[in-house]
Amino acid sequence: MSMTGFGTGKAEGNNREITIELKTVNNRYLDINLRMPRALSVLEESLRKRIQQKIARGRVEVYISYQNNSQEQVSVSVNEPVAEAYYKALTALAGKFQLDMKPDLGVLADIDDIFIVEKPEEDEELLKELLFSALDEALNAVIKMRKQEGSFLAEDLKQRSLRIENMVKQIEQRSSVVVEEYRQKLEQRLKEMLNNTELDEARFQAEVVYFADRSN
Repeated sequence: MSMTGFGTGKAEGNNREITIELKTVNNRYLDINLRMPRALSVLEESLRKRIQQKIARGRVEVYISYQNNSQEQVSVSVNEPVAEAYYKALTALAGKFQLDMKPDLGVLADIDDIFIVEKPEEDEELLKELLFSALDEALNAVIKMRKQEGSFLAEDLKQRSLRIENMVKQIEQRSSVVVEEYRQKLEQRLKEMLNNTELDEARFQAEVVYFADRSN
């Protein structure tokens, strides 16, 4: 199986939506890199274990997006004591500089401390169910792609091995002929150089043996 793959998964429920993208690349060990919203951080360890059950090696990039479409997800209230304190301070400041004006509501609205924003606690079990549903869908797609690519690589290696095997057979068949051709050419050249002088057969055969050993 190859270590390269890509997959996506999506799960929806109770006005909540989780989308996951997985990307895996070659790596000697399993290396999981998570990018997830803070609202899901409590589930990080469970998420890692889930991935480890399906993927043993490779660098795994995990991108998670979470959207809460619930109408009651945020409540905003006014911190009246703080708002009153700001109003009095701004009024006193205007009086000190003899400004004929009162604090504008827009100025008060820009002060973060005046408003209290409360978000309801998330249903951890619901989020875990949605998260794992999206994750399993993405993992299945990644594993399928990794298997396909692994099959392609295996077939490519098989074909290359067959070509190498055929070339080796051709070399083996040719090797004995090459030595004989060298012996004949060498003998002819020596005779031409020696001008029909008697050839030292032992030395000649030694040279042929040396060439055969070197070209093995």
